[in-house]
Amino acid sequence: MNRLIALLVVTVLALAGPVGAAKFEELQHYVPIGNAPPPEAGSKIEVLEFFMWTCPHCQQFEPYLQEWLARKPDDVVFAKVPAPFGQAGQLLARAYYALEALGEEKRLGDAFFTALIKDRRRMADEQAVVDFVRQYGVDETKFREAMGSFAVAAKVRRATQLIDRYRIDGVPKVLVDGRWKNGDGLSSYQQITEVTDFLIQEARKLRQGSPAPAK
Repeated sequence: MNRLIALLVVTVLALAGPVGAAKFEELQHYVPIGNAPPPEAGSKIEVLEFFMWTCPHCQQFEPYLQEWLARKPDDVVFAKVPAPFGQAGQLLARAYYALEALGEEKRLGDAFFTALIKDRRRMADEQAVVDFVRQYGVDETKFREAMGSFAVAAKVRRATQLIDRYRIDGVPKVLVDGRWKNGDGLSSYQQITEVTDFLIQEARKLRQGSPAPAK
């Protein structure tokens, strides 16, 4: 009887595949980015989230993202990238980076989501955005200066370049190490963070045996 049970266990394990086998499939759950340069050993793994304050899916994904950030590994650096799709996207990207420069982005992020998605508040021009942030105690003069600054304009240009380079055509989209982005075959927001963890592990493997950065 014991031999029969052991045989059944072996058979089940064989059918299930090797222990620790990847549960994510290329092109379905994640998409590789072509022509990515080899990483340097010991370099940080960059994770970017492309999002828009007008995107309901981005708002729904936010709690899962915050939970992931609370346990983010030390060898990973993270940044949000506001997708500057269209004129409205350009305006909100400028607003995002202006608030970031003033140290106010985290405090007002949820407020923008709620106002634009739930309350359907229109922010079609800079004055409308200024009126909104002023309600939360943001200094109007400093905010306007930041929105019109060279630094903010440069960050918006970089965001546009990243969108084009990595062919980001929808949000939320997570890019890992400049090598992979999450695919459209994921069935939940939780899976986005799970595939992110999986791709981080793949990025670590690539760093094993890679040349160390020059000093």
